[in-house]
Amino acid sequence: MNANSFLQICQIYNLGKLIGNAETVEGGLVHKIWRIKTTSGKYVIKELNSEIINKPKALKLFELSETIARQLKDKDIPAITGLVIQNKAVHKISDSFVIVYPWIEGKILSANAASPEQAFLIGKTIGEIHRINLNKPRLQNSPPNFFSNRHWQNLINNFKKTFPKKRF
Repeated sequence: MNANSFLQICQIYNLGKLIGNAETVEGGLVHKIWRIKTTSGKYVIKELNSEIINKPKALKLFELSETIARQLKDKDIPAITGLVIQNKAVHKISDSFVIVYPWIEGKILSANAASPEQAFLIGKTIGEIHRINLNKPRLQNSPPNFFSNRHWQNLINNFKKTFPKKRF
């Protein structure tokens, strides 16, 4: 993406005037992540990987993902949702597809850094997600996966080998 792309994003999303240059943000493993500052605040631009977004149905799946995030947020489950313009979260800017999010200050924890309290909150949130009926027919077509006790025991053993000094 170039400087003109970020100006277009500010205009399309009505974000105000761009202040300074866009900065790349570390941590995007598959997609390129940018941070911009405008007269209305700070935002994240997720530039979707062209190898992925150009696959059949990928665009629809990204939109579905954002719809699900909005539904979770509407049910008071912590979720970050892309800004929606013209009923879409994904927009094509020049040769790129992007999703724009409000910037949220935070820090990334490694797997070793999560405290038991944080792990509890993560588990609680996942439990709340699973209790919700999102009423999305596309999601209901997948058959449930059932795993044997042996499969679960192998996962537990591998986890213990990876984190031998942790007490669980």
